[in-house]
Amino acid sequence: IEAKMQLVRLNLQAGQKAKAAAAYQAALNYLRNSFACLPSDSWHTEYTLTLTLYEVAAESAYLAGEREQMQEWATVILNHTKSILDQVNIYKIQIQSAVVQTKYQEAIALARQILLLLGVSFPQTPNSADIEAALAKTKSLWQGQRIADLVNLPHMTDPNSQAIMLLLSVVTGATYHSQPLLYCLVVSTMVNFSIVYGNSEQSSIAYASYGAIIGEAETNSCYQFGTLALQVSEK
Repeated sequence: IEAKMQLVRLNLQAGQKAKAAAAYQAALNYLRNSFACLPSDSWHTEYTLTLTLYEVAAESAYLAGEREQMQEWATVILNHTKSILDQVNIYKIQIQSAVVQTKYQEAIALARQILLLLGVSFPQTPNSADIEAALAKTKSLWQGQRIADLVNLPHMTDPNSQAIMLLLSVVTGATYHSQPLLYCLVVSTMVNFSIVYGNSEQSSIAYASYGAIIGEAETNSCYQFGTLALQVSEK
């Protein structure tokens, strides 16, 4: 069994390298070799490795345009995972797949559903009062300090907050194109989480988008948030 598990790991590593090189079909070949060597009880005996293998395979299938295969592997993950945090990556891939197909409402609905489980909700039909309240809340978090100093915020380490930022970031495009008021709420929430819980990989896009949203009303702050976005992305 150990020899088989070694083959699983080696093919997984080769698949990850191929995916990183945008050789998606080659990645799928390696990953299918991994599946062939995987024991039937691996979800119990090698949970983390099995989850990683299915996640990499599902993302490779999505990137290769094999959506049915992606969905098949996604279903396996959702049937075997132990927590919502273990499911976030596959939901991210499903949202990305919907966005690429311009199924914006489907992407938004799925993101709303998972974000609710993580403790984040938005009005079903946001209005201008919702936007004003959200922007006021966000401004209250950075007002009174130098915007440039936000680059020095600690790195976000809370797994729940990281999951929320990841899901918000993959649904920004869908909201931007189809629900601009919801887009403002998504961006404001990302900035709030960054300021309160620390900067994450998604914070730079949040700061840049937020700067664009407040642009006309606060030209100076808009410029500073754009500069901040660049600095955070380079850290």
